[in-house]
Formats: sequence, C-alpha cells, structure tokens
Amino acid sequence: MANLSDYFTQGTSAVYHTYTITNPDAATGNMTGWTADTGTGFEAYDMQTVADGVFDGINSQYAFGGGNQAACSSFQDITAVAGNITAALIDASSVIIYLDFYATSYLQLDTCRVYPIFLDGSGNEVRNHTHNRPSLYATQRREWVRRDQRFYVPAGTRTIRIYMEGERNNGTYNNSHVGLIEMSAVAVTPSATFTANEAAPYLVGVTEQSANAPGTGNITVNVPPGTADGDMLVWMQFSRNTLVAAAPSGTGWTERLDYDVGASTVTTPSSGDDTLNVWTKTWNTGDGSSFTLGLTDQGTDGYSMVLATFRNVTTFVDENASFGTTAPALTASAGDLCIVCHGTVFDISNDISAPPPTLRRVGSTLSSSAETGISVSSKVISSAGSTGTFVSESVWDTTVASATILVN
Repeated sequence: MANLSDYFTQGTSAVYHTYTITNPDAATGNMTGWTADTGTGFEAYDMQTVADGVFDGINSQYAFGGGNQAACSSFQDITAVAGNITAALIDASSVIIYLDFYATSYLQLDTCRVYPIFLDGSGNEVRNHTHNRPSLYATQRREWVRRDQRFYVPAGTRTIRIYMEGERNNGTYNNSHVGLIEMSAVAVTPSATFTANEAAPYLVGVTEQSANAPGTGNITVNVPPGTADGDMLVWMQFSRNTLVAAAPSGTGWTERLDYDVGASTVTTPSSGDDTLNVWTKTWNTGDGSSFTLGLTDQGTDGYSMVLATFRNVTTFVDENASFGTTAPALTASAGDLCIVCHGTVFDISNDISAPPPTLRRVGSTLSSSAETGISVSSKVISSAGSTGTFVSESVWDTTVASATILVN
C-alpha cells in the first residue's frame, strides 16, 4: 500500500483511512468475504501446485485463481463512510482512493484487473463503472507484480465495490492470479488550504528483463513508460558467468556500484563475471526510448535486470554492497530515497516473494530456469540516521549479493 504520509500531511486539511478488506489475499484458503459474479467466480488457489516449481502467494501459499473457466469475476462491498472519511467529504468530491493489487500468471498469457464500482445508498451505480475499469492486465510469468491505482470517489458514493476479473487466454486453467488487494483513501477538506508534498521522490515506471545463456552481443531495454524530462533512471543488473559492458549505450550514465561476487568487493569497474551493477542517469527526450548493454557470455548462465524511473530525484548520495542476504546500512538524511537490491543464483525451487519489511517492491525478475534473479525495493527515509540493514526474503536461499543505494 502506498505510504500516504510520504505525500500528504495529516491534520485539519487532509485525513486518511485504510479500509479493511475481508480475506484480501485468499490466505484463508477459501473465498470468505467474496461474492461470485461471472461463472463460479475466483477460487482460493494453492500456488504450491504450480507445475514448474514451488511458488507462494503474498502472505501464504494461497492466492486468487480463475478456476477451469474462460472468464470469472468476484466482488466485495466496502462501506465508503469509515474512519476519517465522512459522507460530507465524499459528497464534496474530496476523496481519492488508492486501490492496489499484486498479480501474476503461469505462462504470462491470462489477464486480470481489479477496480472499484461506486454505489449509492440504494445500491445503484453512481457513475458507470466502465469509467473506472482499466484494461485487462497481462500478468508477469510466475512473478508477483504490484499494480498501483488511484480513483476519485464520486459524490453520493456510500459503498465501494471492489471488483476482480480474470480472463483465460490459453490452456484449461484460468491463471489470472491476484495475490493481495489493499485500499486506502485520502480526503482534503474543501475549505482548507492543502498542498501535497509534490517534492517527495516516487517511482514512475519499471522495465524488467532476464535471460539464460544470453550469448555475446547487446540487449535492448526500453525506457519505462511515463518517464519524463529530468527523471532519474536507475539501471540495476545481476549477472552470473556473464561480463557486462562498462555502461549502457548513450551518454550521461554513471556507474554507482560494481560488486564483484567472487571477490566480495565493491570495485568500479570490476573484471569479474558475477556482478551486481548499478548505473544512473538523468533522462531527457533526446536520449531516446531505449538503451543497449553489451554482454559477453562466459559460461552460459545469465543475467537479470531492472530499469526503474524515479521522479523528484536528482542526486546520488551513497552506496554499499555485501555478500549474502543482507543489504548493508547507510547513513541517510530525511527525504532520501533508499533503494535495495538482492541478486540470486541457482534459485531453482523458489521464486521472488515479498520485499523486506518496511520496503515497497520496485521490480523483480527471474531468468527462465532460475539461473539468476534480481529483486529491487525502496522507501523514502523519514528521519536522518542509519537506514538499518535489509534482509532478503527467506525463500531466497541462494541470495549472494545485496546492495543499498541512497539518492535524493
């Protein structure tokens, strides 16, 4: 869930509320709290039965799945007037909800979406739900990806219906899996002067890519959608038995970290072929919509990378890395953006799960036969001092490189 206190100041001008969703992640092993609409609706699916290896839900072994049907949908009704969110604030069109969910798929073919339907006190739609309905989302293969969404609540709303849809595009089982749904609201009193913290760093978009036995040549990586002039690009990659070029193509890239796993040292540049690398640059339209990175295959293993765009970030502050599961602590100032990377090898039986506590997932990817993987998370530092250390999710039993980066 978006940490609203990073962007708004609680007080007389703004209030927040986190709604309680019954069984938001299917962790109960059943569909308690949800009503089937299309077909038999979603079901609680045991993710450990996925055909090509053990794979958990977000908070348990279960997640929502579509069953043996071409299309399905389920919903849950939430009372809109709750906590600090009053009917008066809703009717003044002063409320925004943040409805976020995690999604994945078995073969990256089946699709899903989660969105709100706003109902009045009689159960009628206040506004046609097609105005809120996003496109069906093509989920990543065996990888939980977070979808952050924001919706304005129309005046007259008394119930928010959380609507979950899945569509099968291949095979027998509808693998449009949803792992966790969260919803919160922020409201601004109409008569008060209120300014959002528009200077807070935040994630704009992510591009992920991985491969086994990439060979020798260039990989091409697209700039994340939504990137605008002045945004900071952060390129993070983990490779095994693969030499990487000194920098991605184009101008303006600065290598911030080159961690040599074999030597367990941070050097810039290193000559190793098992490395965790980080480059940054400020992007402008003239830089183009994609970049390439040269690879030299040394042993047919692979690489995994995440290219992330952050806004309201201009300065690199510090970095450090270590061998194993623990990303080291750094000394931060209030408002710094802390980015944490974990790289893994030979993680055959497990997959990328939740980020370390207190962090939000930025992006993650695992190469097809699990030779390499990288997981990236972040948070805005609220007060000056040590960031503390960050330990990778316990299922990453072969995490070998961990790094902490500070930007501002």
